Amino acid sequence: WTLNYNSESSDPFQGFNIWTSVGDPSATPVSFARNQGGSADPMVNPVSLVFRPYKTVPPKPTDADKGGVIRVEAANGFNFVHQNRECQVYLGINGANSPLPNEDLLCEVDASATKLNLYMVGPTEITGEESGNGNEYNLIVYVYNPNGAQSAGEWQLNTFSKYTREPDFSLDESVIPGFAINNDLWRFTVENKLQEFNGNKQVNDVEIVLSFRDHVKDDDDIVVYAPRGFDIVSNPEMDQCDNYRPVGASPDWFPFTGAPECKCDEVTNGPLCRLEWVGIREGQDPAFAQKQDIRFKVATRNPPKTPSITDNYWKVKHFSGTGALLASQIAKSWDINPQLADVNVMFANGYRSA
Repeated sequence: WTLNYNSESSDPFQGFNIWTSVGDPSATPVSFARNQGGSADPMVNPVSLVFRPYKTVPPKPTDADKGGVIRVEAANGFNFVHQNRECQVYLGINGANSPLPNEDLLCEVDASATKLNLYMVGPTEITGEESGNGNEYNLIVYVYNPNGAQSAGEWQLNTFSKYTREPDFSLDESVIPGFAINNDLWRFTVENKLQEFNGNKQVNDVEIVLSFRDHVKDDDDIVVYAPRGFDIVSNPEMDQCDNYRPVGASPDWFPFTGAPECKCDEVTNGPLCRLEWVGIREGQDPAFAQKQDIRFKVATRNPPKTPSITDNYWKVKHFSGTGALLASQIAKSWDINPQLADVNVMFANGYRSA
């Protein structure tokens, strides 16, 4: 810094460190769809907040009930999911296979359900970059989306060295760009009809039901995304879906467009597959009426274990012919029962007699 006054300038002097998250913190939701106002069972949306703190959030001291705290303020229109002000979160080093010990964390929301406080109540600390051994963290919070479509807002993530959160104990302050909310589908359900939940097992009857708030028109796209690790392709060279069967329509829901295609992108931690009708061509307006069910079945194979929290969802998106997103929705997938593999029974010391 320098000071200029009356045509005179000081020598440069050192500034100060800005206490904020290092890099670009992000907020990534599972669902971008609005909630249906007045619903008895509103959709719970996991939102992943990825950040790299500069200052370390300390653990609980031996002479206190709580240590440091992470405070999250949701963007306008969002509310944190809670029961009697207590909430659930996932906090871990980004990319790690397991979270930080849940018993070292206490999650509470305020009376408005728009602010969340995550207290350190055990020996675990959140290591900041200033220590020279900092980590990037993934904090997954659960929210109810707004009841209407809206543009992107801002989330705030602040940390404090003491649970009382006075300004003197402030550590980092971060503003995180949010995400826009769009319209939802009239109906979207996914059902494992045969209740096959074991890992690596074939699931022959996955029934999917779609119903749109807007008419489906020629040139629109409909894309259904499977959870990570669920392969729904039978012939990759032909983009053929695994045992696709329309239910209640012959030959198909879009007879002139034809059956949907299925494709997979091979990525880390398992394939990401999708079923899609691209550029619908029915020669009529609408191509398919709003609020009418499209019902079909496909086959898949369960992955070896349940995908991560934010990956274990089926998703659908409806795009207009210009590429604009008209509506989207999510449906939680089933949990996987992992199975033992390559089990061998060996006799000890050669004893085999009855």
